[in-house]
Amino acid sequence: MPGLVHRLALVALAAIKAATAAFAMDGVVHSETSRFKGKGMRLRAIGYFAGLALVPVVWLFHGRTRPYPAGADLALSVPLFVDAAGNALGIYDADRLDDLVHLGNSAALSGLFGAVISPHIRTRVQATGIVVIAGMAGGVAWEVMEYVGQALGLRALQLTDKDTEADLATDLIGTAIGALVTWIRWQPTGDRPLVGWAAISPAPPSQPIPPAP
Repeated sequence: MPGLVHRLALVALAAIKAATAAFAMDGVVHSETSRFKGKGMRLRAIGYFAGLALVPVVWLFHGRTRPYPAGADLALSVPLFVDAAGNALGIYDADRLDDLVHLGNSAALSGLFGAVISPHIRTRVQATGIVVIAGMAGGVAWEVMEYVGQALGLRALQLTDKDTEADLATDLIGTAIGALVTWIRWQPTGDRPLVGWAAISPAPPSQPIPPAP
């Protein structure tokens, strides 16, 4: 990112992370109120905070040798913010809004996943195919977790076959968008990966062969 864009992204990240944390804590403190009851907000809060911390922890673990990957962190933090805000403000009650959230989240996360794996995949086709498989597997896994949650007592989810089919359809569209981004951007090299921590360690220089005596 250019310097100014990177600074603006960091400011946006700080605001998004703070808002997500505030919505998460609201859900934990008021989990028994009508806004949150039956939505598993305490468990969701663990996921929110783990997701918000993931990119910073990975960046620190790799020694901060590259500029902070603000774009990658935004791609992960925005879906968390949307989910936390949606539950806190009740926007999921609006007709079809849940479908738009599924589409946006699956596109962002699939695109991020493609950026992370691309430096380690031999061809553009393979990278794109892996993104499609992972995106749809993630969508199915999410729906399974929702049904398990509802079976365990999270009645506020109000799942139906029609809702599940719509979620999977929008997940497919979002995954296709993420796969297209992966296809277009697939030009990684060992020293210029799409995401900073995905760099491939360069091979050690070969030692010169001494001349024959």
